[in-house]
Amino acid sequence: MVCALPSTPLRSSPLRWFSNQPYLLLSLTSLFWAGNIVLGRYVAGHVPPMTLSCVRWIGAFLMLLPFLLLSENYSCFTSSATCRCSRAS
Repeated sequence: MVCALPSTPLRSSPLRWFSNQPYLLLSLTSLFWAGNIVLGRYVAGHVPPMTLSCVRWIGAFLMLLPFLLLSENYSCFTSSATCRCSRAS
């Protein structure tokens, strides 16, 4: 059986390349964790704890959102107006 190649070359996005670099991601995890401790100590007297916690969670959500939207198993935000966000099987 012969498979035809697509007429247009597939472009890989930088985010897809980034998500396939496990050692880089592990290193960035350590860096962000350490930076979080340093920042937490610095702003401890100036920012209320609930505000700091909320800002951390929103920041984590915004950092992970592109990975979720570009994952191949997640079919959301398609052109269909009746589409519900759900995992494709």
